[in-house]
Amino acid sequence: MALVTRFEDLKVWQEARELSKQVYELSRSPRFSADRALVEQIRRAAVSVMNNVAEGFDSGSQRELRKFLHYAIRSTSEVQSCLYAAVDQAHVGDEEFREVYALAARIKQLSGAFIRRLAVHDRSPRRSKDVIKEPSVTYVVRTTSYCGITPQHRSTAAPQHEAKQS
Repeated sequence: MALVTRFEDLKVWQEARELSKQVYELSRSPRFSADRALVEQIRRAAVSVMNNVAEGFDSGSQRELRKFLHYAIRSTSEVQSCLYAAVDQAHVGDEEFREVYALAARIKQLSGAFIRRLAVHDRSPRRSKDVIKEPSVTYVVRTTSYCGITPQHRSTAAPQHEAKQS
């Protein structure tokens, strides 16, 4: 198990980066790109997810990291909400919606698991090195370094929605 000292090594950040990439790709389509306000909103939210994970990781405190992971979850919810607006306006198809929505859901799960593990760690006696384990995620925690080891993802289906019929 390797100790992660850079936010780029966190699985949750890597997934957030992929979310940002997919959102940018989706919003480049001619039909979607015409809706400038929605494009700007969903892109800002997607980039905010990865930025909040990075900022929290480099904050130097577990409390701040948890706070920024909560912000990342909120931004991920904003991406999901914007996806509904995009599908309702026929900017994206059902398959694209489900794929990006499921990725966002995985990011929320990873962030939540990280938050829970940090909260448990805060209540336990301090040692120079603690290994924190959870069924799907393992973290190594040192004074100011946090590590998310790549978890096994379960396939997460997006909730059903009704596409607007023209």
